[in-house]
Amino acid sequence: MSAERPRRVPGARFPKTSIDSQLAHDLTNLLTVVMANARLVRRNSADAERSAELAAIIESQAQKALELIQQAITAQDASAG
Repeated sequence: MSAERPRRVPGARFPKTSIDSQLAHDLTNLLTVVMANARLVRRNSADAERSAELAAIIESQAQKALELIQQAITAQDASAG
């Protein structure tokens, strides 16, 4: 996996297109990993240890996606208020 980029500060004011494109890019990357690992878990279900490892990756990436979404909501609320 690539090194993570620094996250934008929630509530900071950036041009709307900058936040939207960065968010879309980050979510696409996270969800690509989620989908690929879900397919691998399905294919490797006979290996319980490997399936558990892959499931942990899926959970981690899904959590990151949820955090990005929360950051977007917070930033949107801050700019609207």
